[in-house]
Amino acid sequence: MNDLVSLLDDHQRYHSDFQIDHFIIARSGGTKYGMYKQALRELDKRTRALRSLYANKRPDPADEFEAYDADDRGRVIADTEREFLRFYAIASALKREIGELTPERRRELDEDMWRHRLKSLAAVELLCEGRVGRNTLEFIMATPKRWRNSLVEEIRDHAGLMKWFNEFEAVLPEIPALLPSPNVRALLGSLSDGDNAAIMDITSRGGRGFVREGPPSCVGGLRGSKRPR
Repeated sequence: MNDLVSLLDDHQRYHSDFQIDHFIIARSGGTKYGMYKQALRELDKRTRALRSLYANKRPDPADEFEAYDADDRGRVIADTEREFLRFYAIASALKREIGELTPERRRELDEDMWRHRLKSLAAVELLCEGRVGRNTLEFIMATPKRWRNSLVEEIRDHAGLMKWFNEFEAVLPEIPALLPSPNVRALLGSLSDGDNAAIMDITSRGGRGFVREGPPSCVGGLRGSKRPR
């Protein structure tokens, strides 16, 4: 039998690249702007987590229990850095495609993202429940009239909606390989408080923090919410 240490060496904490790419970025974003928002949200969360981990005092290696804690803490840091670098690479790749975010461009992309999310939610509810939910229709009613009617027509065409649902794919741009792997501590050390605030500028409007923005759905909870989050 293998020894416990060698088995635990194969254990990867937190999310794999596949989970990050598909179940965090693509699922939560949908559009390129939505994926960029989610990548920045996750990047900021890990930036703050790593800063906290780096700031913790070093344990006494002479104490066997503290030494174990040090080893465990090292594993946590290593996997958090791995996630940080993945989100950093994804955000950088998406930023190249999105370009400069002027206020006008941001509003345009934000509307497009929400239109996509409402259409996706309607498709999921149709599959789960056989009908579009009341909350979803209320969200749609609150959208700009200039595209509300066309969205309703797309949703009423159930066959067309299911075809769109089956064929749609949230495609990430080519993710650059971060080789040699950058020094994460140095990267974070070069980040001023103002820069750190700028990372969250795209997601902090409205005070949403790290709550994934999206109306309730039958997949992933939030059923019965009174407003999009």
